[in-house]
Amino acid sequence: MFVIKALRRLRPTIFTCLILLSGCSGYQYVASPRYVPLNEKQGELTANIHLSGLQVGYTFSNKFSVFTTGYMRFPTVETGNPLIGKDGQSHRKGDSREINFGLSHFGKKDKFIYEVLIGGGFGDMTFESDHRGAKNREMNYQFHMQADRSNLFIQPNLGYKFFGDSRKFSLAVALFTKVNRVYYHNIKTETFVTRTPGVTPDLDDGIEYFGSRTEADLLFIEPGIQVKGGWKKFKGLAQVSPVINASGHALHYQWASVSVGFSRVWS
Repeated sequence: MFVIKALRRLRPTIFTCLILLSGCSGYQYVASPRYVPLNEKQGELTANIHLSGLQVGYTFSNKFSVFTTGYMRFPTVETGNPLIGKDGQSHRKGDSREINFGLSHFGKKDKFIYEVLIGGGFGDMTFESDHRGAKNREMNYQFHMQADRSNLFIQPNLGYKFFGDSRKFSLAVALFTKVNRVYYHNIKTETFVTRTPGVTPDLDDGIEYFGSRTEADLLFIEPGIQVKGGWKKFKGLAQVSPVINASGHALHYQWASVSVGFSRVWS
């Protein structure tokens, strides 16, 4: 009985964690898992598998590596969530896809591992917010958006390896900051709004910003921490990162991300 009561009390927290892990709500921007390979030497092929993406990199020298990443957030729906409204008539849904390519410069001093990644890519996204029939609101609206996207980023990483190569088990912690410039183009939107007479409400969900343009420049800063541990060739990894909208434009984006996965290294 005690366990059941405790789980009931933790339901909001568990629900929030699941949203962060899967990105399972409709957003106009969701940060993809950052690539933090912790490269050390030439000839390493690293593959990271996350819940919604794949990352592969290869060190072609003792200082440089190339990498590619793929990310897909499947169409998801959020209905009756307290973040939207309690009437059950409201929902947001969306999906996005992204492919990146890049180059990195890395090095190691004692147990410290440092690396700077530069890359870019392309993809697309869709977003829909439906508040028709919503109760206790000053407006009812439906907003649909789709766009192509490209991005350029730079990302410094600094890691610390707790155990040496002589041990079977290794553990490393890394700090990173990804500065990601995202360009939306071929933006197409549809908006249906019903206002209460005499009321001028604020339109959320990025309607005012995206509704009148076909392209948009956004900037996101994504600092965070990654923990990577396991055996020499096979490790688990987890990332936690807040997402800062540095562009100043109003949009509905995921303010934090949590990602878990596995890493395999061949050398």
